[in-house]
Parts: sequence; structure tokens; C-alpha cells
Amino acid sequence: MLTPLAAAGVVGTMGVALAANHFKNGFFIFRKGEGYEYVLTLLVAALALAALGGGEWSLDRTLNIDDNLQGWAGLAIAAGAGLVAARCSPCCSSGGRCPHRAA
Repeated sequence: MLTPLAAAGVVGTMGVALAANHFKNGFFIFRKGEGYEYVLTLLVAALALAALGGGEWSLDRTLNIDDNLQGWAGLAIAAGAGLVAARCSPCCSSGGRCPHRAA
């Protein structure tokens, strides 16, 4: 249900993985330390799924909200929410106060 929000979770997770570990190791995943090739593939696939929608058998279609969440709107929701989550997750998960969130 709500495919763009599920995709945002993947975008956020892969964004953190990309920034925290894989980007510094280069593109190819077979290099020492594992590059960002696979992480970037998952991130782009999640964005594509958000833009295309969940499909005919999704709960979004059953609830008749799929037209509102496909295309640019779905892409914007997944990218925006995912990047905000990725930006805030390192400081929020450490138990400290997140400086990116209003008090």
C-alpha cells in the first residue's frame, strides 16, 4: 500500500548506505570494500517503482488512490521522503537530537 512511501524507505536506506560506506570505494561492487554499483541500482529501481506505481494488483489500485500517487507525484514523494530520511538518519539513530528537525 502507498507504493511511493515504501519506495521512500528503500531510497532512504540506500542513500545512507551509499553515503556512509559504498561511495568512497568506487563504482564497481567487486572492488575491495564493495563499490556503489548495486546500491545505486536498488535506489534507481525504487524510484522507478514509485513513478510507475504498484500495478493492477496493488492495494493502491484497490483503494482507488493509484492515480494520485503515480508519475511525477510518486517520484517526488519517494525521492523527497527518502532523502530526508537519509539525511536525518545518522544523527537521529545515534540517540542524539537531530539538528535537521524542528524542535
